[in-house]
Amino acid sequence: MTQPQTSSRSQADAGEDLSVLLPDREVRIAGESVTIREYTLQDALTLHALLAPVVEALASVTENAWASYDAVEAVLASQHDAVIPLVAHSISRSPAFVAGLSGSEGMTLMDWWWSVNRHFFMNAVIRRLVCRQVTASASAGSSRSSSGPAPLPED
Repeated sequence: MTQPQTSSRSQADAGEDLSVLLPDREVRIAGESVTIREYTLQDALTLHALLAPVVEALASVTENAWASYDAVEAVLASQHDAVIPLVAHSISRSPAFVAGLSGSEGMTLMDWWWSVNRHFFMNAVIRRLVCRQVTASASAGSSRSSSGPAPLPED
C-alpha cells in the first residue's frame, strides 16, 4: 500500500503556521543555547512598567506610518534601561548577562528578540494609537458641546 506523500510546500506552510503560533526561537549566544520566547499575558501584566515607555515611544514613531527598522532600533536604543531587562526576561537570564554581551552578540540577540516579540509590541502600539484617537475624538466632541447649545434663531 502506498503511503500518502506530503508535499514540501504544505510542510513549509505548516512550519510557517507553527512559527506564528509558537514563535519561540533557540539561538546560540555567547557560546550558550538560549530560548527567546514571546511575551505572554502574564508577562504583559508583570512587566507593564518596563513595557509602557517602550510601547509609547514606538507609538510615537508609528503614528503616521509603520516605523522603519531604523526607527525601531533608535527607539530600542533610547529605551535601553527597559530593553535590557525585557530581553533578559524573554530569555530567562539576568539583565547582567544581556548587558555583558559583546556588541555583535548583543545585537544578534536583540534582533532575534525583536523578531520573536514584534507582534506583541505592534499589537500594543495599535491599541495605544486607537486609544489616542478615541481620546482625541472624545475631547473634540466634548469641547464642542461644552460651549453650550447653539442659540435659537430670533423670529
